[in-house]
Amino acid sequence: MFFGLLGYGRIHHDGKFVAIDHGKQLVSVWNTSAATEIVAFSMLADVVKMAFSPGGELFASGDARGGVMVWQTDGIYLATACSQ
Repeated sequence: MFFGLLGYGRIHHDGKFVAIDHGKQLVSVWNTSAATEIVAFSMLADVVKMAFSPGGELFASGDARGGVMVWQTDGIYLATACSQ
């Protein structure tokens, strides 16, 4: 995890992807080698967790209300779950 002017982020262990929490529930996922944004989306509450799968094919983010969104790192939306 890193902190910077854009908010905080998570870098996949091989450096291929980076996810950024821009604040105000906005998250974006980037392909670092192509320097392109793969997907940007909003959560229902403040983002508290972000993680990539070990192989880098999935990305998940969790919010303060217990919501979770899962995406493929090619930008395909998979699921949303909420504990409330």
